[in-house]
Amino acid sequence: MAFPILGNSDDTEDALQDGLLSAFRHLSGFKGRSQFSTWLTRIVVNAALMQIRRRRPEAMTSIDQKLDRDDEPLANRIPDHAPNPEEVYARQERFRILEETLQTLPAAYRLALWLCHVQGMSAREAAEALGLPIGTLKSQVHRAAQAQRGGR
Repeated sequence: MAFPILGNSDDTEDALQDGLLSAFRHLSGFKGRSQFSTWLTRIVVNAALMQIRRRRPEAMTSIDQKLDRDDEPLANRIPDHAPNPEEVYARQERFRILEETLQTLPAAYRLALWLCHVQGMSAREAAEALGLPIGTLKSQVHRAAQAQRGGR
């Protein structure tokens, strides 16, 4: 059964040996739901298929390799949408300042401002989350913004 798959006797013998060794190792896994010869044949066929997979060359291209003479390497063509280190630091600094500012506010104002302006909830969603009427939430957000500007 392995010869038609592999096409030569050396590879067939290797597949047969691998299959028989695998069958011996997994003999306890034979449950008798099929004939022993069917089970063993399937193992040998699988060993032949594994040999084909192993010898099939994989096409690989270096990310630094130039594809054409005039082109730049593939690595330079892949856009990087991640923020650069300066942008990461600036974002962290803004967040740190925001956290410090929020800590100066009363808890009710802090939560209202956080949900609406940091988490991006609508006024209705934030009011529901806090169990408040929407008008109360809006006034808390307004008062929080005033307090941040120093106009308590």
